[in-house]
Amino acid sequence: HEESEIKEEQLIKEEDIVITLTYSGYVKQLPLEQYKMQRRGGKGVVGAQLKEEDAIKQVIVTSNTNQLLIFTNKGKVHWIKAYEIPESSKHSKGKHIANLLKLEKDENINAVLSVAKFDANKFIIAATKNGLIKKTNLEEYSNPRYGGIKAINLKNNDELVDVKITDGNSTVVLATSNVFALKFNESYV
Repeated sequence: HEESEIKEEQLIKEEDIVITLTYSGYVKQLPLEQYKMQRRGGKGVVGAQLKEEDAIKQVIVTSNTNQLLIFTNKGKVHWIKAYEIPESSKHSKGKHIANLLKLEKDENINAVLSVAKFDANKFIIAATKNGLIKKTNLEEYSNPRYGGIKAINLKNNDELVDVKITDGNSTVVLATSNVFALKFNESYV
């Protein structure tokens, strides 16, 4: 008989899931099959139970075996497997993200990216409140570290606003709160 190590991921049955994240930091997952297409005149269904002052920030449809890159306003990135997000009912608010990740005081989640494969031909574009833009090869995020790492160095009370995965030749549009916009090809970054 042979001995071999079995990783937790090998015991997980791959399925499509929906992950919801609220502005106050509550996160949960539901199987995608719990959502169904409605016909004309449908009223919709409850997707989450929220506190009165809370709202859904991001909805991610992904595989439960994908890696989630979680970016914070402080410019850090944390890693968590999608199956590690607690499964909850539609009528639950979920679990606070601070119970799953090691976050600093006043550190909030600004974006979550789902990654199936850390492809060298893909990039991450990050934008900050003060207009700094950084482009990084997706492959550089393939080595998860407990406690996260700095994805972007911030100065002068700057904050990370959003991040997106690109193919290296995408058109980027940045908009300000003053209704100004800038459109450019990411090859300039």
